[in-house]
Amino acid sequence: MMTGLKKSLIYWGRSIEKFFLFVLLISVITVGCMSVLYGEIDYGYIFFYVPMILSISIIAIAYTNITTSLSNTIALGATRRDSFWGMEIFFHLLVLQGMIITGIVLWLLPEVYKADKVTLGKYIVALYILSCAFGNVINVVVMRCGMKMAKGVYIAVDIVICVLAILVLQISEYIVIPFLGTVSMVAAGIGMVLDIVSIMMCNRAVREYEVRV
Repeated sequence: MMTGLKKSLIYWGRSIEKFFLFVLLISVITVGCMSVLYGEIDYGYIFFYVPMILSISIIAIAYTNITTSLSNTIALGATRRDSFWGMEIFFHLLVLQGMIITGIVLWLLPEVYKADKVTLGKYIVALYILSCAFGNVINVVVMRCGMKMAKGVYIAVDIVICVLAILVLQISEYIVIPFLGTVSMVAAGIGMVLDIVSIMMCNRAVREYEVRV
């Protein structure tokens, strides 16, 4: 029986980290293959690819958590409260991991973008925070509106995140985008508020959640 918050945290930690490490492995293999095809390391491609794939992965993990893993933890004996908070704690730690890894990549890479690294760092932080918030919005949609609606929202959110990543990261390689840092911080603030509200709504829905395994 998986009772208590500690055991719930262990379960969520293993589940989310396995998914995340798999994504990192795929990212490394993809970047390596592209470097071989180009005949040299394409730093611009690396920096473009990493934030986009990690943002999409954050949303995918949120969707998997609420549609599959949550039922499993409750079926194994965890309370709805322990399971929910275990899920949210490690989900947000995942987002923090993404920020740290991307920050390291950004710091190590040569100057390949016109925008300075601090400005790009702010944008990527905002992108991850928005991805986290959208992930929790999907959780709410799953709990309140069902899977059919959630699938549509999931696809739409993925498209939005991809467009945001492509537009700014590609354009920033060639030109300076005015006020990018300021706009990014405003977007990050909006994402935080949306994240908090969606967590509260999802928590309320989980209390009435009917387990299906």
